[in-house]
Amino acid sequence: MKFQNIEGQTFNYLTAIGLTGKKQGKQLLWKFSCKCGNAVVTLAWAVKSGHTKSCGCLRNAALVKRFTKHGHDREGKATPTYNSWYAMTQRCRNPKNKCYKNYGGAGVFVCKRWSSFVNFLADMGERPEGTTLGRFGDVGNYTPKNCAWQTRVEQVQTRRDKRRLI
Repeated sequence: MKFQNIEGQTFNYLTAIGLTGKKQGKQLLWKFSCKCGNAVVTLAWAVKSGHTKSCGCLRNAALVKRFTKHGHDREGKATPTYNSWYAMTQRCRNPKNKCYKNYGGAGVFVCKRWSSFVNFLADMGERPEGTTLGRFGDVGNYTPKNCAWQTRVEQVQTRRDKRRLI
């Protein structure tokens, strides 16, 4: 097999930096710079053939995209809006949730429309910074007409038991 210099060439997300001076079996290992800034050491054939396309960041991004059906994530993490929706559904529908007894166990339900995050987002919009999901008067079910993004102070002021904000 004849040596081929690929230094400076880009394949998918990887750009060849140079030889490492090490071998895997009889083949030379190359150091590559990934588009994301990481480095990876592998065989030239693996990169040239498309077997290795990145340092792993491409695979991670694909997994996040594959398993994030709502499309609401930033850098692989769910957004505050999605987290609020998820927490609401867990409080009201999951008997194993630590807050269930005060919500689902006490008869507080999430409207059928909000079973889908997409519908929740359409009704409530993005969660503003410094707010959480609150029900008016801290009573009733989670519905578009009974909920708003509220600050902690607003939630305490409308709380049934009127506990003070400490």
